[in-house]
Amino acid sequence: FISLVCDQKTSLDKSRNRGVRPLPNLEIKFVVANTLIGAKQSAERSLFENTTVKALELDLEKVRHRYFAAQTRKQKLALQKRDDEITQKILAELDADDFGNEEVRQRVMWKPYNHHAAASFFDHTHMFGPSLASGFDVVIGNPPYVQIQKFGAAQKKAWLEQGYTTYGATADIYCLFYERGVQLLKDGGHLSYITSNKWMRAGYGEALRGWMTSKVNTSAVLDFGMGQNFGAATTYTSIVHMSKQASLGQTKACLAEDTKAAMDDPAHYFAQNASHLASASKAPWVVLPPTRQRIKQQVEAQGRPLGDWAITINRGILTGYNEAFYLNDQQRDALIAADPKSAELIVPLLRGRSLQRYGTDWHGLDADAQKWMIATFPSLDLTEKALPKGLRAHLNAHRQSLEPKPNDYGASAWHGRKTGTYQWFEIQDPITYRDDFTKPKIIYPNMTKHLPFYYDEEEHFYTNDKAFIITSEDENLPALTVQLNSSLFRYCFKDNFPDLLGNSYELRKIFFDKIPLKRPSPEQARVLEALVGWVQRAKRYGKDLEQEMELLDVLVLEMYFEAQFQAAGLSLFEAMSIVLNEAKTKNALDIALDSLFHTHSVVNMHLKSAISSIEVVQLITGKVSGYSED
Repeated sequence: FISLVCDQKTSLDKSRNRGVRPLPNLEIKFVVANTLIGAKQSAERSLFENTTVKALELDLEKVRHRYFAAQTRKQKLALQKRDDEITQKILAELDADDFGNEEVRQRVMWKPYNHHAAASFFDHTHMFGPSLASGFDVVIGNPPYVQIQKFGAAQKKAWLEQGYTTYGATADIYCLFYERGVQLLKDGGHLSYITSNKWMRAGYGEALRGWMTSKVNTSAVLDFGMGQNFGAATTYTSIVHMSKQASLGQTKACLAEDTKAAMDDPAHYFAQNASHLASASKAPWVVLPPTRQRIKQQVEAQGRPLGDWAITINRGILTGYNEAFYLNDQQRDALIAADPKSAELIVPLLRGRSLQRYGTDWHGLDADAQKWMIATFPSLDLTEKALPKGLRAHLNAHRQSLEPKPNDYGASAWHGRKTGTYQWFEIQDPITYRDDFTKPKIIYPNMTKHLPFYYDEEEHFYTNDKAFIITSEDENLPALTVQLNSSLFRYCFKDNFPDLLGNSYELRKIFFDKIPLKRPSPEQARVLEALVGWVQRAKRYGKDLEQEMELLDVLVLEMYFEAQFQAAGLSLFEAMSIVLNEAKTKNALDIALDSLFHTHSVVNMHLKSAISSIEVVQLITGKVSGYSED
């Protein structure tokens, strides 16, 4: 803007300002407004049906055009006065014409001169003049990140009335800004935003992702992952570029693995590292480096979404008041000693934070740890009198905090639990699937850094609401546990889950359902099932499992990259099948498994050869730092 002055030629004569023209009054081109709300016109009558008003509107337009180039304070004040006179005439004409529509009044009363006020609407044609009637060439910005559910009912209603297709009760308002920004573009215009990257994987982003792939041409996405663009502000961001035209289906995407380089020069970093984003749709967008993307596509092509598998995923138990229902060893023992029947209603509790890959810390918890739970499920149809006396007394000590809130309770505060059909001594959740906790199951936490999965066949753990369980009558759960715990699963699918603060991931069912995994053959499942029990027993006894983890990882890789293993003359599954077939008893099998990593064992030799000679194995297991596309 200042260059407009610097580039002008000056005169040495006595002409005003030595021939340098003053800069235009750019301040009236800065508009502070609620961009998400467009100006409305009466559905019954148009403002421009009144010819007098139409002529006055043209006069007002001319005044503001002259104001832009006014060169003195006196001229500016005179034009502001004339602006006000015309506005008053328009309002009087509207009153006389019985056209007192509030939205129209709001629009004509807007003044570009008051820089301390924000307009409650945005109309680019009215605020910037008819030259912008077709829209802007470019829209750029960093829209606010605020969850829609934090706004009041009136504001939500106003957005719904605008007809935003990206609106969702749990969405963020930056989703609406994408859609509104494109509405304000002329055909072929460009939009570029930096926003939170949560839209790429979060459930609330589904509508935005669908809109980006069907209503506009989204050309570029730079995902900064866990990088921090704004210093002290903890925000995980992405830059998105799109144009107002039909989708060309050629979205290029890049994950900023080197966040410093990406932030120093985003355009250059994107040009050097971006690749085509395959199958962009309303499903979660996972942006990976080219090599990882290629491998992920190969893996996905062989699998079926877990949502199509014969498995059931359920959340753990929400008691509504853990202090009453959770017990330590001493409390449990005392209740059972008072009445042995209490043991029937006290179950082992595995909390989400206690989970590890193929293991838990449950057995190692100290005596004060709350590792038991009173399981008075509503579905048991218990009565207060039928409860063991000591257990009833224990719960009664917390009764005020356990009472369900009555439906007709009108006071401001309630000291008990939420409204429900449960009784005061029962767990708050209905938990109709309570029997699933005693079945063989996979347990995993709802939020985690490390994606740990544990197969529970005998311990019958119940879990708190910070964990999920997977059960099935038809699928091989031990074999599925190995896949979920594998390096391949983390390499290909960890980015399918939304990332949270602290580099952790949210493992909700809706994201699991979309992940395609390959079912093992019966023989592969037999091998993996045998190894899971062996590894989990070793984990419980505190054994170092580095080699065992390597073996399980490479077995999973052989499932997906069998051709590479055959080309190298290797088959770990075949070697393991021989071991299992030769072991006629459980004791013999344990001895055979314990000798797997003997220097001259076939399994050990095949394992070492696979790690040293097959590049995809090296890459996914992390045995090398790089990987050649060639």
